[in-house]
Amino acid sequence: MAEEKKKGWESVSEEEKKRIMDFAEGYIEFINTSKTEREAAREIKRIADGAGFIDLEKAESLNPGDKVYYINHGKSVYMAVIGKEILTGGFNAVGVHIDCPRLDLKQEPLYEDNGLALFKTHYYGGIKKYQWTTVPLSLHGVVAFPDGSTQELCIGEDEADPVFLISDLLPHLAAKQNMKKLNEAIQGEKLNIIVGSIPDEEAEDNKVKKGILKILKEKYGMEEDDFTSAEIEAVPAAKARSLDLTPAWSLVTVRTTESVPIPGSWACWIWERPLKGQQCVSFRTRRRSAVSAIPAWHPIILSCLSCCFWKRQESSIHMHCRRLFPLLEFFRRM
Repeated sequence: MAEEKKKGWESVSEEEKKRIMDFAEGYIEFINTSKTEREAAREIKRIADGAGFIDLEKAESLNPGDKVYYINHGKSVYMAVIGKEILTGGFNAVGVHIDCPRLDLKQEPLYEDNGLALFKTHYYGGIKKYQWTTVPLSLHGVVAFPDGSTQELCIGEDEADPVFLISDLLPHLAAKQNMKKLNEAIQGEKLNIIVGSIPDEEAEDNKVKKGILKILKEKYGMEEDDFTSAEIEAVPAAKARSLDLTPAWSLVTVRTTESVPIPGSWACWIWERPLKGQQCVSFRTRRRSAVSAIPAWHPIILSCLSCCFWKRQESSIHMHCRRLFPLLEFFRRM
């Protein structure tokens, strides 16, 4: 006899369905407040604080049942619940990444072309390039000033804010473009964002660009040189919401493909159970570079993380893991 397979919704109780829907609502809220790594780390910290976690740097000692977290440069979060058994017996770990598809502004992004001011970008994330065009975008990030101060930047999320976009050809002007392959019609190097079109009449040249610089100075205190020390990202300005009438799915408008992190609320929920061994979770970026090319769930990362949470306790644990401490210090500075 052939096995009759049931859909997932047919195998759960009404109570479980309600829990699923409640979880989905929380997940949507998490996505909408966490469009970048920094925002995700900040939201995870808020949820962790509400669940009884404390900053590792403020913990004088660690005892079974303690909940701690460590935030690395505001972009990665490591959380742990201290268990009863010693570390050499192993520990449970979850590793996820909190980055998402986005367009990073280059260090000298602003330029003028054909009466428009634009930002040069570098694409990040595994989505198709044409999906970036004619989509309302918002700018998120932080600017570091020469005096050491920083300024958070978020333009396009509030209803009163302007939004930005990457233009595309009109259908009746795109005959040649339509003949190209899908991955060639829109090139990543040309995903430049329109940011202004009204000229500054007082300027002698590059009037539109200088008009944008004047606005950035008045509203955010930014000079053109400040882009060099800024980290600004463009992401879709739309909000995540439910998809279809059921609603059986959550339509995530920003965190697609490679970027579906575990919300902090879920991690805190699994730690409410009685524990024997150590429990760790790593919320970490997957930014590829010469310094950070190891995923969050790599055994070296997790071993270093476990050492970090146990470094104030058993001397035998300290000696057992001493070869990993140089690596720990290396990763903490990334």
